Amino acid sequence: MESVGSLKLSVDRPACWVVLFGVLLGLAAPLAAQPAKTDAAKTNDIVIVAHEFLYDGKSGLAVYTGDVRAEDAQMVLTCGVLTAKFAVAGSEMESIVAEKSVVLINKLDQTRGQGDKAVYTAATDVVELTGSPTLETTQGTLVADVVVLDRRQNKLHATGHVRMKLKPEALKQPGLLAPKNPAGAEPRPQPKP
Repeated sequence: MESVGSLKLSVDRPACWVVLFGVLLGLAAPLAAQPAKTDAAKTNDIVIVAHEFLYDGKSGLAVYTGDVRAEDAQMVLTCGVLTAKFAVAGSEMESIVAEKSVVLINKLDQTRGQGDKAVYTAATDVVELTGSPTLETTQGTLVADVVVLDRRQNKLHATGHVRMKLKPEALKQPGLLAPKNPAGAEPRPQPKP
């Protein structure tokens, strides 16, 4: 009989955790991973379920392995291995690395991101998704070799074999490829039904 370990973290919503999830661009759809019953939707807790957990206080590494599922009120992350690096002298998060069949789902806007690896660096507020990364939103799909989101600059950068498939209605929305209303510009006329 296999036991499933569970660690429930009550935290003051560290930006890095919300960032890792929210960042990979508001990602959502049904999960292929085994669902876990959590109460994260009712609290500000982050609930992490895995087969194994290891924390090394000297190195500041927390490692979750085996059908990892991390969930809070807004996001769900599933992967094979989740490693969080904390500052050795304190509890501040430095980075989060999710590996092996990474799926990020944003419960709020129904978008989804997936890839082989996601790396969040707190100091730069940047997330990098690699290993056949795909981002799916209600407006379309983005595929590339590497997808980088700089949250501070509000920039998304995709490199290597970039392919974007947009739904027709996405092109009608202001702000997709241009500002919603550049200074001095007249509002774009809306098409008539």
